[in-house]
Amino acid sequence: FATALLVPVLAVASGAVPPKLVHKTGELEQAPDIAKRVLNSMFNAVILLVLSSLVAARVVARCQLELRLAAALQERLGKQPRLFLLAVMMLGLLLSAAISNVTAPVLLLAVVQPLLQEL
Repeated sequence: FATALLVPVLAVASGAVPPKLVHKTGELEQAPDIAKRVLNSMFNAVILLVLSSLVAARVVARCQLELRLAAALQERLGKQPRLFLLAVMMLGLLLSAAISNVTAPVLLLAVVQPLLQEL
């Protein structure tokens, strides 16, 4: 990931991206404007949302919150598959309401994955 951040720097420094003509002044773009254009083409809000959801899932996994939640669900509802499935669905609903819809499935997968490994 860190090397991918070097792409805009190297693209501007090496002159690989040709400057465009600025419409207002008729001059060529400067290096900061070229860097902004390169970054905008390779990084947007959706990518940031996906990356932040993966970071949030990693934080949950590092604290082992998903294992604790999975153990609590299995302990209380392990013998009742319908209620167990309903609890997982409600957890997905609450996560989607509280955080983004991209982050919620990643976190929910972190909760359900330990249970699926035991099957």
